[in-house]
Amino acid sequence: MGREDRDGPGRAGVDPGGPGRTEGTPRSASRSRADTTISVPHITVDHSPRLSDLLDLRAFAAELHRTVLDGSGSAGTCKTLFRQATAAHVGHRHGGEAAFVHVEVGLLPGRSEGLKAQLSEDVLALLEKHLSMSTTDAVICSVQVRDLAGSYRLRTF
Repeated sequence: MGREDRDGPGRAGVDPGGPGRTEGTPRSASRSRADTTISVPHITVDHSPRLSDLLDLRAFAAELHRTVLDGSGSAGTCKTLFRQATAAHVGHRHGGEAAFVHVEVGLLPGRSEGLKAQLSEDVLALLEKHLSMSTTDAVICSVQVRDLAGSYRLRTF
């Protein structure tokens, strides 16, 4: 894998520090598929059961990936996990019946809080776009862009 597999500004050609490596150690030119490779962002979309029929997950994921890569400056490969809750209850103000969706974007550390806040706003706008096409009911949406822990590792087998 080449430099395009690295995440974020200033990350090209840098190993995150697997066994025997430290931050800033150049990658070797030849790596096997089982070697640790940075390939972020990691995205998780949790949603209430009511949204399963309202949100086109493929279309949303395609736009979400572009939005996250553009907004974060990442050159990695987005991986998105959609998780439908088996049951959901939203606070008393909504009678417990409102639909909700929460998106969490995990990135390698180094981005400013301002950039992460803007990316959160961009993802909220994307949710609004996709949900407004399919429902007139209120949907509670939230986004968190966070740093991945220093223990983050990835392997492709």
